[in-house]
Amino acid sequence: MPKVLANMFRFSGAVCATAVAIGGTTPQALADAESGGGFEHYQQAVYDLTGVEYGAGLAVIEDAFEIGAGVQAMRLKWESVILETFDHTGAPNWASEAWFGIEGVDQDGAPLQQIVQPFPDDFDGGVFGPVDGSLDIEFAHLFADPDGMLGLLVGSTWDDGSGLPAGQYLNGTLIVEFIGIPAPATLAVLALAARGRRRRR
Repeated sequence: MPKVLANMFRFSGAVCATAVAIGGTTPQALADAESGGGFEHYQQAVYDLTGVEYGAGLAVIEDAFEIGAGVQAMRLKWESVILETFDHTGAPNWASEAWFGIEGVDQDGAPLQQIVQPFPDDFDGGVFGPVDGSLDIEFAHLFADPDGMLGLLVGSTWDDGSGLPAGQYLNGTLIVEFIGIPAPATLAVLALAARGRRRRR
């Protein structure tokens, strides 16, 4: 089973960044869907991971899901993910070091991330997958930012020192399931946070 990023891995430097600005990108697909496994009717934002490269070090926002200001993310899913790791130095990047996730804000408007390792037990380089998985994040209370965005995060827990990509996703989709109606209290907090940022600028 995939695990939240806290498993055994080679660690070099800080992995999880705090506040990172989302760069105004849009999701590649948006669809309504009925979730299984006891989940009620949620909407889905779907991102195609094919061709996405990832590096090492601090969290990098690759793109974004647009789900609506103040909307709560309920579950993160990944389907048919295939990963290829690279070897630039004679010490290959491992599949277990690759991670992806999302960044939004909490109920107070502060940055909040949910990150997972899709291949937590593959301590080697090469091609891995396909793999499916999910992470329930209802109780993380993670919301889209005032612009309605959730950042798509990619990275690795190990830096081989080459400055080159650690690997690439050859296939797969990343799915955010969410409640389509924002909570009024959350919208009010996000509006105050947005006004505060404008004053600081």
